[in-house]
Amino acid sequence: MMMLSVAYFSRPSQVFTDDELIDLWEISRENNEKRHVTGALYFDNRVFFQVLEGADEDVLPLLEIIEKDARHVDFEILVENDIASPSFRNWPMKFLDGRESKRLQNKFDPQALGAMSISQINSAIFTLVSL
Repeated sequence: MMMLSVAYFSRPSQVFTDDELIDLWEISRENNEKRHVTGALYFDNRVFFQVLEGADEDVLPLLEIIEKDARHVDFEILVENDIASPSFRNWPMKFLDGRESKRLQNKFDPQALGAMSISQINSAIFTLVSL
């Protein structure tokens, strides 16, 4: 059974406190578990980068909800891939906090995502899996 992997990029429309980020992650994780969706969310105060994986009928409606969320702007789908199995199978929503992590900042530059090719974005996704 083929699945869908979608990666998008957006910019926060507000300043997030630690508590607001924790709430966002917990709600995302719970919603993804209910929908059998896996993925990862990267945030560094400047950008959101999220990967969602699952059946088309689970991922696509979720993307529509996310796109309408007022907590971010400049929503852009970067890549959609058919996949045989999820990369983030162990994470209903892996959270990668890039605000203070030098390791993340050295391995992952979300500001460059808009200029990347599909293969480079797929490589960035692989980097997130390994962190």
